[in-house]
Amino acid sequence: TGDPNKGNEQYNKLITEYKDKPSLPSNMCFIGDTYLRAGDANTAKSLYDNVLQVWPKDPQSIFAKAGMAKIDLSFDRDNDAKQIIDEIINSYKDNPDIAEAIFGIGDYCRSMAITEREKEVSEANPYNSSYQFLKTGEKVKKYYTKACVAWERIIQDLPESDKIAQAYRFAGECYGVLGQSDKMIENYQIVVDKWPQYNLAWHLQFMIGRHYEMVKRNGKMTESEADTIIKQAYERLIQNYPNCPPAKGVIRWLDSYNARVKGGQL
Repeated sequence: TGDPNKGNEQYNKLITEYKDKPSLPSNMCFIGDTYLRAGDANTAKSLYDNVLQVWPKDPQSIFAKAGMAKIDLSFDRDNDAKQIIDEIINSYKDNPDIAEAIFGIGDYCRSMAITEREKEVSEANPYNSSYQFLKTGEKVKKYYTKACVAWERIIQDLPESDKIAQAYRFAGECYGVLGQSDKMIENYQIVVDKWPQYNLAWHLQFMIGRHYEMVKRNGKMTESEADTIIKQAYERLIQNYPNCPPAKGVIRWLDSYNARVKGGQL
């Protein structure tokens, strides 16, 4: 609600009326995350500390550890955050929520990047159409980079889980914002190759084709080279996801491409 007094009242009610509930530690971590996203790192830290002190052996304490890493990343204490993530990976290796906890660290950094980007846009001159192409600021890049680091840890250090595909997808998105398009495409391609049933695999397959359409428009690749890659990406999209939202537009592109080939324009 934005009312600190109301928040404290609800917190006190939570720890008194629900003290015996097994979900209380994770709920407290969720509240801590809410405070942190609102910019109140001190209250968030108090909540995480409380969980770690009262329930040190509870499996849900992993989210308090992750919360501490988020605070460190907020204050650019990246090495401290890395040590916490190392500890999570080494000490909670049998915890089924380990991927979820580390994924949350990346998601927090991504949300901070989005918030910073919104600030940049809101501060730009709304009467100047060039604000749409506003250069990405250093704070935005910083948080996207931090997010990539967290998701790479899931990819590299954790056993197979449903979070792996998500980590590849979001890391790819962040690499795209950072201008590392090769890494973006590589990550998207891994998802569609290894997890074709992933709920957004169709979107990633489509984005591979769209990326090369933009590359062609920007003159960074010859039309024939780009069209060959786009054709392969879009044909695979239609083959595997014929009813996906962009299917009609993709079919029109393929029909146009085939017509140009038949007409000797390519």
